[in-house]
Amino acid sequence: MKQIIDALEKKPCNKKELLTILRDLFPKKHEEALRKKCERSLNKLRTLGLVEEHNGVYHWYFYLNIYEGHEDRNAKLLHSKRLVPAMKRIAGIYAHPNLTGQPIEFESQEEALIRDACAEKHLSAYEIIWPRFGELERKKETAEKEKDKFNLYLTQKLRTAFGGKLVNSSKGNRSKSYVKDNIPSLVYSQILSNQQPLPLEVTDDGEIWLDGLLIAKDKGLYSKVKRFIEKETTDESNIATAFQIRKIGNETFEDQLKLQHEVQKLIMRIECGEPLLGSCETCPKIYIKTDLKKET
Repeated sequence: MKQIIDALEKKPCNKKELLTILRDLFPKKHEEALRKKCERSLNKLRTLGLVEEHNGVYHWYFYLNIYEGHEDRNAKLLHSKRLVPAMKRIAGIYAHPNLTGQPIEFESQEEALIRDACAEKHLSAYEIIWPRFGELERKKETAEKEKDKFNLYLTQKLRTAFGGKLVNSSKGNRSKSYVKDNIPSLVYSQILSNQQPLPLEVTDDGEIWLDGLLIAKDKGLYSKVKRFIEKETTDESNIATAFQIRKIGNETFEDQLKLQHEVQKLIMRIECGEPLLGSCETCPKIYIKTDLKKET
């Protein structure tokens, strides 16, 4: 496919010209194999919106690089610029509006969802950006699943240890004695921070705090809660799991930076007048033909 892309980036070609190029590059390959290779590559590139066929000639698609007048190109460029905020959201590029000097445009949740979907559709036409986006999403999902699994494992142990005293940390509780279910996530953070001794505090009214978060209430539970946290934060299996989850998170962060770099370069090209590749559901359907015939 690379050879076909290289050829079409230089100039539009018909199938015969593309086959000649492939034949010169792969002289030992059978003619039928080259024909099928050419067909498959063109079909895939057309599906991605990177190639368009006009009268048997295939064009590398920079929003065709062929416009039916300035109005058509300007409409597509305006559409591309309107999707820039969505592209930034997808890549995780955020900047305070005071730093950009740009006015804040109100955008409803529905509008944001539509623009995000359209921006993704356009980004799928970029061979460097889209694979990185997919890999980033996979790593994020893996990290979340591993962290959820770890929290569930510790929550089950916490439930076994404290039974009916375990309560939901996101809800208020007026009981005189309880243990909150936020302890597993704090065990994870304590393993990574390795704070010694544990920053546990207990107030006069029996509230037990860890790192500024309320985790239990009842002075009688203090020793048991402390032993549970100490045991789980020093468990070798838990330590290995926590650092593995952090490793995936670090890789995700590095992938995010690479994606942001590529998207930022694309945004700069859009600002300089290059419309986005590909198409989406909100692309302007404006094609104004310029009549070059002189009236007689």
